[in-house]
Amino acid sequence: MIVNLLNNNHSYSIQKIKKINEWVPGKLFSITITKDKNFFFKAGQFTRIGVGINNDTNNIIWRAYSMVNSPNEDYLEFYYVIVPNGKFSRILSKLKFDQTLFVRRQSFGFLTIDQFQKNTDNLWLMATGTGISSYISILKDKKTWDRFKKIILVHSVREIKELTYQEIINKIKIEQSTIGNILTYVPITTKENTECVLHERLPIIIENKRLEEMAKETLDCRCSSVMLCGNPEMLLDVRKILIEKGFTTKNSDNSKNLVMENYW
Repeated sequence: MIVNLLNNNHSYSIQKIKKINEWVPGKLFSITITKDKNFFFKAGQFTRIGVGINNDTNNIIWRAYSMVNSPNEDYLEFYYVIVPNGKFSRILSKLKFDQTLFVRRQSFGFLTIDQFQKNTDNLWLMATGTGISSYISILKDKKTWDRFKKIILVHSVREIKELTYQEIINKIKIEQSTIGNILTYVPITTKENTECVLHERLPIIIENKRLEEMAKETLDCRCSSVMLCGNPEMLLDVRKILIEKGFTTKNSDNSKNLVMENYW
């Protein structure tokens, strides 16, 4: 499944589109492409993908996207939202099977489990919107489960139809349960009110402890590690609450138990 097309720029490779999945019509998509054999990353990291304006390799627009696939899989998958009137989105949405994308050869980001020097009883993965892409990669990675035996995945979106990757989440949950690990999934909607999911902003349900009730787990700085990925407003609000709870982003004494990735 590996394609290495000839190009004269060593900073990126040219890869082919193998699958396009439309999760929410006209809004949420994922794209699967071939993977350069020399491209390496840690689960949770991102890279930059590019599209050429009018197929011009001298006029490429680049955007950062996290990998959805695990580092061991022989393809790359990216999950994205179509931005109305966005130049990059407009071109990306028109690409078809077997057409090409440009991919930077370097991976970036610190939303990785090796940021935590100490093992804790549980790992909380909190995301808004397409921020869940990093966590699917992390959940697929065996290294994650070697360190954390209980993981709570929290995904906040506007409407229930935006709660994507359900099949993969359930598959991982079942697979890990057979070896004694626990994956708890907590979906949240902020606009659409339904009985089957929490209906409130993430900072509020952390403060009123509804999140802990739903997860059946204590969010405690002494036994929990937390990752945050999503919109800047959520990051600021939740970070403030968690810092007040005793969590820290500092690692002076290997005590870091909170890491974040600003998703735009």
